[in-house]
Amino acid sequence: MISYLSRIFHKARGKCALSRTKPFVCGLLCLSLMCFKAYAVDAISWELPPQDITTVTTPLLMSHNFDMNNLGQAALIYYSTNIKIAIKDKDGAWVQSLPAGTDGAGDSLQIGINDDGNLLAVWSSGGSLFYATANFDDLIDLSGSWTISSVSISGISKIQSFDFNNAGEAIIFRKASGLGAIPHVFNGTSWDNTDNAINFGNGYRPKAVINDSGQIIAIWEDGGPLRYRTRTVAGSWSAEGTITSDAVTRTTQSISFNNSGQAVVSWEDDGSENMRVATFTFGDVSWTVSSVASTVNYLSNSALINGDGQVISSWYDGVNLQVRTGPFATPLANGTQLSTKYGRVGALNDSGIAAFVLTTSITSARAGPISAVTFGTSDLSFSSETSLLASDVTVIFPPRSFFKAVANTRGDWLILWMRDSDKMLQTTYAFSPTTTLTAEGDQITVRYATCKEFVNHLQWTIETTDSISFYRIYRDGQLIGTSRVLEFNDREQKKGVPVTYRIDAINDGGSVSGTTTVVVP
Repeated sequence: MISYLSRIFHKARGKCALSRTKPFVCGLLCLSLMCFKAYAVDAISWELPPQDITTVTTPLLMSHNFDMNNLGQAALIYYSTNIKIAIKDKDGAWVQSLPAGTDGAGDSLQIGINDDGNLLAVWSSGGSLFYATANFDDLIDLSGSWTISSVSISGISKIQSFDFNNAGEAIIFRKASGLGAIPHVFNGTSWDNTDNAINFGNGYRPKAVINDSGQIIAIWEDGGPLRYRTRTVAGSWSAEGTITSDAVTRTTQSISFNNSGQAVVSWEDDGSENMRVATFTFGDVSWTVSSVASTVNYLSNSALINGDGQVISSWYDGVNLQVRTGPFATPLANGTQLSTKYGRVGALNDSGIAAFVLTTSITSARAGPISAVTFGTSDLSFSSETSLLASDVTVIFPPRSFFKAVANTRGDWLILWMRDSDKMLQTTYAFSPTTTLTAEGDQITVRYATCKEFVNHLQWTIETTDSISFYRIYRDGQLIGTSRVLEFNDREQKKGVPVTYRIDAINDGGSVSGTTTVVVP
């Protein structure tokens, strides 16, 4: 402690004369001691060669048949003769877990896994909704099994949308003969079967999302404008609203929703053919629409939002893969051309790092070698391209069978695709090393000739198998600086006033490897 006080005294000696006339200069000089650093992202170290999931060829896939939680546990549901579910734990192999012979509609398969390891799978068969529940750890150690139940829902033909939260709640859209799209909510134990009276029009390409607070947003188009409704799990649907009055009939919409109630939607406008992005906060009465003048391949548009409200959008304009990113208030503020290849933003984590999956320029066959690029939203930097497959292997991506990617807050990544040569499902995985941070701090009074200063001194220890580049320090949720050593000084603090600090360890790839909090004094 004596050596520390000596260092801080010598660093600050020269400022005291200035503080005789301008006390606030102390704070200004302190700012000059803080180090802020923008980082460039490195390529993710993908597990190669990729893993085969099954020997079954040409399985059917849907948009929500693949998920991973924040523990790195993953699940996949697919159809070939009957329904199959495979699960994977971090760097382990895929394990088949659903009882053989489970029948259902192959184009209605959906699955989710939450942070408690609870799994929910849904499908339709014979006019009924079937759902299966299980716990991941119980399946892995063979101490538990799937519980399969059914709900009689008149006229169900297929499940078009699905989302599952950490509270064990879910929302689906199902296609009903003569009734368009109809939603149903799962409260953790049972399904709401009273939504048939809600008018969702013809409900083309409906999508619904749910966050951990049980807030739900549903979007659809019915041959004209893009429409929406909201509700909570325990509540009822709001009146129908319009996201845009322009016609949206030939595009694939995307929607992403975080736990702060912020949502982002993307689509291609019929009239202008421009890329559109709309943002919305749950409880508001209107959406804020932004636009980029650009040709858009209707299968390529995508927008994601992370837990910190950072938005990333991408689309293929026929020549280049375009990327836009920004905070929630200005989601299209910054942009760049990422590649001349066709691709999509596959996943975005809470550190602002995104993974893009690329293939060769889109052709009528929609096939090509597959690769991945890592992108940093903070400075628009991107990594070198990593080939995920040998050059003689291609990936196909018509609407039902295409590459998918997921990420979690730990920094784990998982990409799924279907090989074109033999229609085999394959994955590659990148999991984060283990990092443990432990922090402590105290408030120190530094006295000078004519003034004194209260300094919150933080220090921490780290145990990790990761390669750590630096540390970010937050005060009451706001970034205040970075450090390359295991300590940090927050100067010009108020005497005895508690402050909460968060310290994030940032690895060489730009992801948060570990985090800890401490209250000082």
